[in-house]
Amino acid sequence: MVHQEEKVKIIEVGSRGIAFSFYEDFMGDTTFSYLIKGNHHLFLFDTFCGPDSMSFIKKYIQEQNLEQIPLIVVITHNHWDHFWGNCAFPESDIISHTLCRSGMEQSAQADLDRMQKWAQGEVTIMLPTLIFEEKISFPAEGIEIFHAPGHTPDQLSVYDNIDKVLIIGDNIEDPMPYINETDTIQYIKTLKNYKKFEWKQLIPGHGEIQTSSKLLNANLEYIQKFMNLKTHWDDFKENEKKMHFTNLCTVGKKLFEEHKPFQARSMLVEALKIGKDLEGDYIKQKNEEAAKLLEKLS
Repeated sequence: MVHQEEKVKIIEVGSRGIAFSFYEDFMGDTTFSYLIKGNHHLFLFDTFCGPDSMSFIKKYIQEQNLEQIPLIVVITHNHWDHFWGNCAFPESDIISHTLCRSGMEQSAQADLDRMQKWAQGEVTIMLPTLIFEEKISFPAEGIEIFHAPGHTPDQLSVYDNIDKVLIIGDNIEDPMPYINETDTIQYIKTLKNYKKFEWKQLIPGHGEIQTSSKLLNANLEYIQKFMNLKTHWDDFKENEKKMHFTNLCTVGKKLFEEHKPFQARSMLVEALKIGKDLEGDYIKQKNEEAAKLLEKLS
């Protein structure tokens, strides 16, 4: 069942899940916060861009007479559009991977200062209060939270054993993932591991809820080809070329910083092949950055 509010779509998932799908023009896509009504706790996964956006979730909790149930916030990774709303729940424990907390300690305030115009309400950075390395489970709730590095090294995923729902943050996206690290071997392992779970619905960080493995398989195939530059991008649509171009620029720069000149050069040359036919200020900036890095490598 789907309920439409002014700025959020509320989707009932299984017997106890609620997906809050936020759409904002500046992101050009939907972003999910996901609520599980457990036996003894409410679990909220990701808090979007600030306390104003979380007011929809707090309103839902109030209307459902769930206010007396303790709420636990879980952050899938340390990108700002997934945790700026933490401050809407000052009394709640906040769970994340150890790397997520350390990443937030290093850059969260700087990101907020830089991206303030996208904040929804007055944002105060609230760090995780409960961190883990491999996994943390709530057996009485049928919930397992586990480390699932991919889109970022600190990424976690969640399996709801009651409704057979897998919550995966930004590890898959439509039509392809954003690759931020040079080690795609671990990313591939994570996506393959998802296939071992008996899931009925897949909740990504952005886009649409998935009920089949089609997008998961497409993301896996893309990542497997990416580092070997075997991606056939000639037939990509415009938005796909821009995403692929961004990945080449991001990974090319990281390879440069890791002192891997041959691989960096290959990535950056490929990026410029695509970038020369793309338009936009962002593309122009990335093209210039790639060209400067290639000069340093020559």
